[in-house]
Amino acid sequence: MTKLTRKTIESRVTKGTAEVEKIEKWIAKTELKSQKNTAVANKKGYLVGFDINNVTEETFGENIRMMLALLDELKAKDEPQALLNKVYSVLDALHDWIEKPAKLIRVKEVLADYEKMLADLGGLSKEEIESKQDKELRAYLKNDMDNLNIESLNEWLEIYRAGFIKWVSETDMPNWKKTDLLSKTDSIVAEQKFEIVYRSYAKVGAVKDISFAHTGNNGSFNGIVKGEKGSCEIETILAGGYNIQRLHYRVLVK
Repeated sequence: MTKLTRKTIESRVTKGTAEVEKIEKWIAKTELKSQKNTAVANKKGYLVGFDINNVTEETFGENIRMMLALLDELKAKDEPQALLNKVYSVLDALHDWIEKPAKLIRVKEVLADYEKMLADLGGLSKEEIESKQDKELRAYLKNDMDNLNIESLNEWLEIYRAGFIKWVSETDMPNWKKTDLLSKTDSIVAEQKFEIVYRSYAKVGAVKDISFAHTGNNGSFNGIVKGEKGSCEIETILAGGYNIQRLHYRVLVK
């Protein structure tokens, strides 16, 4: 048997929990609707004593036949269509009334197995916690990007946009590649905006202003970011280039 990863187990627990909630909502909604429709029929002298909660697997067939016979009776008596619709609604609910609770039991059993597997794995490692927190932070910040409207940041992003377009236009590369890069300008500028917010978030929280903005060695933002918790400096430097470590860019937040 293939060993499942924590991510797979967590995904199945999430899906199982959602499925349980979905079935339970259906049962509650169907029960309430059936009771209301039955009450309407009761006033006309029909379905007296019927309660969908009393229907079991053994009495299911009997109740279906009773509903069908009642519909024939209502039609023969030329009862209003509105009344027939109420009975039809109860009949429709009956078709799934046995299957849904049975499915709920099966899903809960499988969910319990996955929850036990997750519990047996124990707590997350430091690396797993940091990875999870980073993903959650990225998702949280991305959701707020469209609402982030800071004049100094917007001004720098426009300078960044112009610089990027100029770089693409003047760099020696095939025309198809230039066209491709220029078509991605908006997404590249948006990603630059996100990186400024993301890299500074731990130190300054929500960004309020930026200053001394300029383009670093790797073409990204360098400068001062001011936020609700203080300020920090983002700086790109060249690192490595000796022994076995390749020369690379390192982004410092201080």
